[in-house]
Amino acid sequence: MTVVGQIQNAFIAISVVLFFLVPKEKRQPYIQLGLILVCSLISEAIGWTGIFVFHRNMNLAPNLLTIAYLPLTVLLYRKQNNWKNGDFIAYPVIIAFTIFAVINLFFIQGVTGINSYSRALASFLYIIMSITYLFGYAAELPKEVRVKHPMYWISIAIVLYNSIVMYIVIWFEYVVDVLRSNLINMLIVHNMVGLGYYMVFWYAIKLMRR
Repeated sequence: MTVVGQIQNAFIAISVVLFFLVPKEKRQPYIQLGLILVCSLISEAIGWTGIFVFHRNMNLAPNLLTIAYLPLTVLLYRKQNNWKNGDFIAYPVIIAFTIFAVINLFFIQGVTGINSYSRALASFLYIIMSITYLFGYAAELPKEVRVKHPMYWISIAIVLYNSIVMYIVIWFEYVVDVLRSNLINMLIVHNMVGLGYYMVFWYAIKLMRR
């Protein structure tokens, strides 16, 4: 594990603690975010325990959590956007993505491989949802209200982080299979972007207390 990776794991743990220190009634509208943070922490713990303790590939855990993150994020945006006919939009997206990701998990990239196809599609959908929020619902709010809304900063973090992640996972197989290169540099970039991602989350969590 790189030093940056260790710091990122600490940032995830701090994010989980900060979120659950928010009074229950104020964090409840963002409960899906809390679950995502908890799942991220569990995924990192399982992954690194598998590698350093059992010396085994533990890609199954992050692969399964990639499938779980998308429904949680869709439901978060459905709630925050006040979508008209929200169920008509949200659940078909969830079902279609889950079917694709499960097929990819078992029949294409496999349970022990890094499911980069599913991750790339998820990142694309995260970006679409965030941009829709930023230039739709949030854009209708006065600026002084918008910048004090936790979801505004959460969406900015999601757009920036997943733009980098999508680029990395799209090129993943080419770097490994064609260039025969290791992933250390890509992982360092991913983890450094992740530090900023979670720091923006800290600010958003702070705003939840207002």
